Amino acid sequence: MNKLREALGDSAETPRFIETLARRGYRFVGKIESQAPAIRALAVLPLENLSHDPKQEFFAEGLTEALITTLAKIGALAPLGRELRARFARCSDLTVRNGPGHRAAGASQTGAAGAGGA
Repeated sequence: MNKLREALGDSAETPRFIETLARRGYRFVGKIESQAPAIRALAVLPLENLSHDPKQEFFAEGLTEALITTLAKIGALAPLGRELRARFARCSDLTVRNGPGHRAAGASQTGAAGAGGA
């Protein structure tokens, strides 16, 4: 523990990072600063139908909407609406002015084709 304190420039008498708890152990007391920016908006792009069966398109659309509904329940996160999603689906540059900081894309596959069957 002394080597760790030395490396951090810390001391047991006036701890900035590691505090000694008598007969219990140690506790980190340093301030933790997040380097990652908070995600406030998210563009969920329509999931791609990998089955290539037009009858299964509803499944991919339903999964997309279910994902958006679930993400909308997270208070600090605002998934974009359908019109704005369409705009970002065509845009490869995420630095569009007033755009979301992140986007999610994916695919769905149903039926025997995904299970290796005929």
